[in-house]
Amino acid sequence: MSKAEKNTNFLSILAGFGHYKRNQGRWTRLVTSWAVVLILFAGAWTLSLQFDLPQAQQAMIAFALL
Repeated sequence: MSKAEKNTNFLSILAGFGHYKRNQGRWTRLVTSWAVVLILFAGAWTLSLQFDLPQAQQAMIAFALL
């Protein structure tokens, strides 16, 4: 089955699975995935701060957006 015929879903496209070179190591993928999670968390936290919510609600919103 060619790469174009493979069934892809939104999450795999969003996460960029299969876009790594074959010789790229798992540590690179691990660091990249953690960097994406950290960026999303920081963005969600920043957005929650703009609404001046209590800290518990900020944390809930940040985790819900992840």
